[in-house]
Amino acid sequence: MNHTTDPAIRDVLPLPASGQDTTANRCVIVDPDGDLLLRTATTSFNVCSAALRRASPVFKAMLFGPWAESKPTGAGEQWVVSLPEDPPAALEIVLDIMHGKVDVVPNEIKASLFSDMLVLTDKYDLRRLLRPWTRRWLEKVGWDWDRGSAALLQSAHIAWEVGLEDKLAIILRRLVRGTSKADVQDEVLLASRVFEREPGLVGECWF
Repeated sequence: MNHTTDPAIRDVLPLPASGQDTTANRCVIVDPDGDLLLRTATTSFNVCSAALRRASPVFKAMLFGPWAESKPTGAGEQWVVSLPEDPPAALEIVLDIMHGKVDVVPNEIKASLFSDMLVLTDKYDLRRLLRPWTRRWLEKVGWDWDRGSAALLQSAHIAWEVGLEDKLAIILRRLVRGTSKADVQDEVLLASRVFEREPGLVGECWF
C-alpha cells in the first residue's frame, strides 16, 4: 500500500473548535491510543511516547528528561510538543515506521522527501530504521543530472548521506559547471545541510 495523507483514508482528528489554536490545520492519528501530540507548522500527529522513546535516544532524552518537552504534571493537561522545523510529510513516514505501521510506508519517494527524511533521521538518531527501504527508494528516486540546482543539491545530500561517492562526484561536477551565484544564494539552507561536514568525509554506505 502506498503511503497517503488523504484524510479520507488516514485517521484524522477534527479541526480545532473556534477560538482554539489552529496553527496545525490537520491532525493525523498515528496511534489512536497515543498520549502525545507532535505539532509541526501545518500538521499535528497523535503518537505513542513510548514508541518514540524506544526508537530514538533523542526523543527519549527530550520527552523523559528534565526539559520543557517532558510530560506536563497538571491534571488533564494535554501533552503537546512543537516541532515547527520538521517537514510534516517526512515526519509522517518516519512516525509510521517508528510505530510499526510498515504497510503504509511508500515503495518510492521523491528526492526532496528522501532528503528531508535523512535530515530527520539524523536529527533524531533513527537512520537505522530506513535500511529496509533505502535500496528500493534509491532505485526509484532517479538521478536526473539536468535538473535545477535545488534538485541537484537534494540529490547530493542523499548521495552524501548514504555513501554513494560516485553519484556525489557526478552531481558536484554538474553543480560546479551549471550553478550560478544567485542559485546558490537561493539554496543556502539546503546547501548547508549537504556541506556541513568536513570536506572529504562522505557518509559510509549503510544500506
